[in-house]
Amino acid sequence: MSEAVKYNIRSADEYDAEYLSTRLKHMDLIEIAAVSGRGTYVVLKSGLLGSENCRVGTVDGVPLCMYGVRKLSHLSDTGVVWMLGTSEIDNHAMKFGRECKKELKKMMGNLRMIENHCHIENKKTIVWLKWLGFKFDKPAPYGRKQEMFRRFYMEAK
Repeated sequence: MSEAVKYNIRSADEYDAEYLSTRLKHMDLIEIAAVSGRGTYVVLKSGLLGSENCRVGTVDGVPLCMYGVRKLSHLSDTGVVWMLGTSEIDNHAMKFGRECKKELKKMMGNLRMIENHCHIENKKTIVWLKWLGFKFDKPAPYGRKQEMFRRFYMEAK
């Protein structure tokens, strides 16, 4: 009989940023290139340092995704929610989805709203974000390459 898969969510660290930087799923790479053009490690490290409580999801101790929320400014009640991960997420969709709903409540904290942008070609993520309860604006040019993205957002209840 095989052992049960061990899932864990914990505080992220620099090792997680380094590990994930060479393993991100294809659509995450496309989005990073379109929005900032910076290297994956730089983007993950920026997320780690700029988020109030950056987290990493692991499967059997192996980092699967890294996520967080950063305020638009120190005085803002709006946060930019983000997540970058490996394609391995798809193999754990049910467990991952349930945990994401719990984590979203924590991430909202005392914010009025969380938001970000998603490339229109990132179909799986758009379906997942809708399932989580995010609303979407119409596609519009965004980022340094001005490719088509959809702003998504969730307001506190």
